[in-house]
Amino acid sequence: MSVLCDVRQNPVSMKYGFSKRQLQNACDRIGVSYVHMPELGIESQKRKHLNSRSDYDSLFRDYVNTTIRDNDSALKSIIRLVGDNGRVALTCFEADASYCHRGCVANALLARSDFGHLVAHL
Repeated sequence: MSVLCDVRQNPVSMKYGFSKRQLQNACDRIGVSYVHMPELGIESQKRKHLNSRSDYDSLFRDYVNTTIRDNDSALKSIIRLVGDNGRVALTCFEADASYCHRGCVANALLARSDFGHLVAHL
């Protein structure tokens, strides 16, 4: 079974089908397991004033130095999910991974000696 790992802190959305319950139900219907990891999310307040690439770079530096550093157990959980299921998709809201913290999560996984898998940004 494949897994959709939602790394949003607050999995709510005005976009139809993208709120937690709707997304989870859609995953269930197609045989994909849904896992929510709010501990890997970014607080809404920190995302309010992102107007330039520099703003995103600053946010992501802070994210890596705090959230990623402080949530090793969440990264280990993702590694177990990959080991148990073969395929895990990280999801958030941004379409472009370079403007989304899921790219930071993927980079943190790639940097680990216990990961050893390929990452593709879709």
